Amino acid sequence: MLNKSLFVLSVLAGLLVIFCGPVLALTITISTGNYAPWTGKNLEDGGPYLRVVREVFNRAGYVVEFKFYPWKRALIMSKEGKVDASAYWATSEQRKEDFYQSEPLAWDRVVFFHRKEKPLKDWEDFKDLREYRIGVTRGYTYTDEFWKQAGQGVLNFDKANNDLSNFRKLIRGRIDLFPCEKIRGYTLLDKHFTEEAAARVSHCQKPLAITSCHLIFPKAVEGSSELLKKFNEQLKALKEEGDYDSYWENINSAKGSILKAF
Repeated sequence: MLNKSLFVLSVLAGLLVIFCGPVLALTITISTGNYAPWTGKNLEDGGPYLRVVREVFNRAGYVVEFKFYPWKRALIMSKEGKVDASAYWATSEQRKEDFYQSEPLAWDRVVFFHRKEKPLKDWEDFKDLREYRIGVTRGYTYTDEFWKQAGQGVLNFDKANNDLSNFRKLIRGRIDLFPCEKIRGYTLLDKHFTEEAAARVSHCQKPLAITSCHLIFPKAVEGSSELLKKFNEQLKALKEEGDYDSYWENINSAKGSILKAF
């Protein structure tokens, strides 16, 4: 009798697979880049930002696959619909023309780094920065107004392909200022430069910007608005239930150890 029951259950299970198919989680592909300690191919869980994104989508029933590219290419891949979304990006009015942006994942504090022997004076507006050579990294958002000032000739920009190159130029005196997210800046100085070289650098307390950071979805891709809705719903739930804060505990400890040296 038992064997007969097991046979019947096996037949029913087989029929369910045939007619309904196996229950599989949908896969979301997300373009991103290396921006330690926040995101990175070699970081645990891809870094805290990507860990949050993965958990939010997992709660919505999706499996996430991150694809790492240079930042400019990561954006193009998303705009062209070759991935489902891109993480993570500071808010930008220009980018909103092509993308939906999620509720904030977190906030970045972008400050001007400078050599201690040539400190940045207190500045009120961009005209106060005219005398400085400012290093910028290609593909970065900073702020819309910041780029606008350069286009109008108010600011003197010197572009590089990555943040590390800009810090090298700053220490060597080829540029005077370099805007960078504060924790990332000191992370790079701590990891890639001698203690003597890193000690030559400080930052201005007044930030260039405190920007909200988002997951973005291409408007040209069908279903993006629905994905956005699901993501925002689960992100809100993650924050309300208190789990969101736990994802930042390790990075907060790292912040403290990094900043003690500066």
